[in-house]
Amino acid sequence: MTNPPCFTPEQWQAYREAAALDVTRCASYCRDCTPAYHAEMVEAKKCWHPKTTFRTICKGTPDEETIGVMDGKRARINTNGGE
Repeated sequence: MTNPPCFTPEQWQAYREAAALDVTRCASYCRDCTPAYHAEMVEAKKCWHPKTTFRTICKGTPDEETIGVMDGKRARINTNGGE
């Protein structure tokens, strides 16, 4: 798969390599996006999923984080090259 336009080819390769190391969850570039970066990429017309919304999960715990949810579902990547 070619990189999503919100990534440079180098960033995409690094993301895929890092995602392959975390076997505890499904890799998702929209899940790992931030609201600020998403807004920047939407403005630059580099976002394939401009309807992505953000939710905070695990509130009140050490694992609390804000995640991106792509159009009501998660964008997943196959770390072997597919999406």
